[in-house]
Amino acid sequence: EPKIELPYVSYFVKALDLIKIIVWQPTFLKILEYLYTDQLRIYLDCAMELFEAADLFCIPRLKTMCEKRMLQSINVENAAAIFHAADLHSATALREKAKKFILLHFESISKTSSFEEMGRSNIDLVFELLQNRWNTDLQEITCLLILYRPIFELCERKQMGIAMWFRVLS
Repeated sequence: EPKIELPYVSYFVKALDLIKIIVWQPTFLKILEYLYTDQLRIYLDCAMELFEAADLFCIPRLKTMCEKRMLQSINVENAAAIFHAADLHSATALREKAKKFILLHFESISKTSSFEEMGRSNIDLVFELLQNRWNTDLQEITCLLILYRPIFELCERKQMGIAMWFRVLS
């Protein structure tokens, strides 16, 4: 009997071995389910892994579905991890929304283990958050100065001290 050579089979087997290394089997099975059915129920506990795998395998719709699921469940404990993953996987909308959430709850989030882990992995993200936080505070101060400028000028004309100025504001 003649032996049939299938050169691509060995490549396929090697690719499957590589996929096993990169992606957990349950995550890969969920991807297959999505590819065959064009729908998938995404549970919170696997949304992050599925998001990363969807990015790895270039499945944009599944990636977007995972983004939505993560945004629905963003909280103080996971916000930094979501922000970090969004940055790694070029998910611009998710990144911006996670960033806004972090800036709103910075005091609490900056004390979490996920924030610490993000800082160890990518210190630039921490610097970006701190810079945005500083810019936001600066904008608020500028708005307050513009808003209270007439009162400040009135106090200045009447040569009131700073303590008197604060009494006028309150």
